[in-house]
Amino acid sequence: MRPLPGVKNLEQACRKVVESNTADKHYPGYFDSMTRGKDSEALLPVISRLILEATFLEKVERIMKKCRSMLTIEDLVDYYGNTWGFDDRVIEAARQRVEYFDRIVVGKVRYGKPDLE
Repeated sequence: MRPLPGVKNLEQACRKVVESNTADKHYPGYFDSMTRGKDSEALLPVISRLILEATFLEKVERIMKKCRSMLTIEDLVDYYGNTWGFDDRVIEAARQRVEYFDRIVVGKVRYGKPDLE
């Protein structure tokens, strides 16, 4: 289990997802194209929509079957979402997806509490 990255805002979180996935040998082109160059305020509706879309879930699930330690934006929204201004519906959807990825797709918990040092 890896520690969840410590990030200060949604913009950093999106960059961390791209960096982590790329380091794990998967460049998240779709996610990167949807989030690159946007500040945290502009990212809030974009990320909310992605988390609530079934088609995004399907894309992530397909990739995660190959890249089992993949960091997702759902992992970060589940933990930091209240701080960043997400509504409860989006945070709950993120939490459910994290649980689904960990239990069903990967079979273990991928990320623990953040390493804030």
